[in-house]
Amino acid sequence: MHYRPVFGAFGKRLTASSFVFVSKAAIAKGLRDQFGIEKELIAVENARRGISKKSMAHDGATPRIEVDPVIRGTRTCTLWGLDPCCGLISGVALYSSNAITPAPTTIARIQ
Repeated sequence: MHYRPVFGAFGKRLTASSFVFVSKAAIAKGLRDQFGIEKELIAVENARRGISKKSMAHDGATPRIEVDPVIRGTRTCTLWGLDPCCGLISGVALYSSNAITPAPTTIARIQ
């Protein structure tokens, strides 16, 4: 495989392209200077009130989950009254876009 550096992998881009969520108290105490952190620190806000499962843009569902420990002793579960299990699969398609292939130089050495 050929490993290549990606955008932001060198120099100041490494720390300038990301940030760290910390508490307001950590910022007030000078956490960045104390530990020599180069990334930007952002204070977390409203983490306990006002945020819920319904706040999530693409995953706001809260299913009705029922567990019946009596049925055959298997602790059968249902979501909205439906069995969440699926059958076994017979195979998985591997396309070139998601398969791991060796680098051309490795192939040349093998042959």
